[in-house]
Amino acid sequence: MSTRAATAEEPTTARSDPYRPIADARALRALYAVQLAPIVALHERIARRLAEPLNVAGARERIAAGHIAFDPRVVLACAGNLVPAFVDATFALEDAGLISGAVATAVRARAASVYLLLGSWASGELRSYDDVTAVSRYAASLVGRAVLRHASEVARRGEAVVRGWPHPHCPCCGGAPDLALTSDGEEWRTLACVRCDTMWLTDRPGCLGCGEEEPPSVVRISVVSQLGYQLIICNPCARYIKQGPLVPTESLLVERTILTAVDAAAKRRGLRF
Repeated sequence: MSTRAATAEEPTTARSDPYRPIADARALRALYAVQLAPIVALHERIARRLAEPLNVAGARERIAAGHIAFDPRVVLACAGNLVPAFVDATFALEDAGLISGAVATAVRARAASVYLLLGSWASGELRSYDDVTAVSRYAASLVGRAVLRHASEVARRGEAVVRGWPHPHCPCCGGAPDLALTSDGEEWRTLACVRCDTMWLTDRPGCLGCGEEEPPSVVRISVVSQLGYQLIICNPCARYIKQGPLVPTESLLVERTILTAVDAAAKRRGLRF
């Protein structure tokens, strides 16, 4: 596996050559799942270290009233010392073959900056970074997503999908969705939050920002067609989302890793979630 330095937008993935035929879609996902096992284990370790991060009854009441369950900045600030988790993330990235040992060592030297990096990630900052800073931000995002995912699971009390949520932003942390997942024959889409992995339903068929549905305002481009994905771009408001087949919450890390090149290309065009 490659040891090229990863970036926050485009980490190295298991294959750099064209994707396998559609018959091997399951094998492709399985390949990535094996490679990313150290990062999945990292998320589980971080979750085990965290206390219950919020008032569950209050969080569920806020969702029912149409308000987000929690402020992600408060949850991150109350998560305790995240420096050890950041260091663990650098080892997980190294073990997964996403970064070299030299880059991992350079990133670990920036562990004290984890809270600044988390702030940059949580706010969706889009500016360019040098390689080591980009990898540092990516490592911090793994920590931040683990913390917020734990908080969202507590708020949802194990519900896989939040139902009845009327807004295009996440019902738990207020983040934007980066994935819209569908089942055959279903008009509803399941949205997945880019920050905390919460999934919720929407009946909006087009752009989640301005509501446009038809070309030329909304463009649909087949990407990673072997896995059934489309890149949906709204020209009036410069938003995009990746739409593909419905997968379990536990598979989102794999799906996002397969689609990193798609995100990198979209961001180079100035598009946002």
